[in-house]
Amino acid sequence: MVHRVLDVLAAAQQVGPRILCGPSQSLIEQEPGLKARIETGEVKWIASHSTPSQSTYHALQSLADTIPVLVTTADHALLTPQIVDFFCGEVRRIECDVAVGLTPYEGVISSFPETKRTAIKFNDGAYSGCNLFGFLNRAFTPGRTVLASDRTAAQKAPAHDANPGLAGRWCAIYWAGFH
Repeated sequence: MVHRVLDVLAAAQQVGPRILCGPSQSLIEQEPGLKARIETGEVKWIASHSTPSQSTYHALQSLADTIPVLVTTADHALLTPQIVDFFCGEVRRIECDVAVGLTPYEGVISSFPETKRTAIKFNDGAYSGCNLFGFLNRAFTPGRTVLASDRTAAQKAPAHDANPGLAGRWCAIYWAGFH
């Protein structure tokens, strides 16, 4: 599955460098295709940490705060280049600091009735998470605090002005396993 996600991100027009958090070095040694992608520099590999938020936090620390970052999962079965480009474009358009991809729950269930998805209920209806997260302005400290804890809700972080000067292609970080 990780190869499919790598290919989708490579085909997306808005994505540039790609960083893979995990799997372990021993698993990479057993997967020649993935090992080749890392050795050729097509993908940068970093070790994962104990949770997705910890892995994301450490990956973000390796990047300049001005680089827009897309985070997704390596097992994202429904991801397409069009979805990636739409998400990245919309996040830039609304000029936010952090974005979480959601889609109407009923649309997912009607399009993919065999899937089991969690419905996140809001006042205007139920939504399903898309495993897409955008980070455009990481220069402020509260964002780093939000990422450091699985128990901290992003909506509790104080609002900050977005950085509309961000330009260029997105760096993509995706998770492929944890300790």
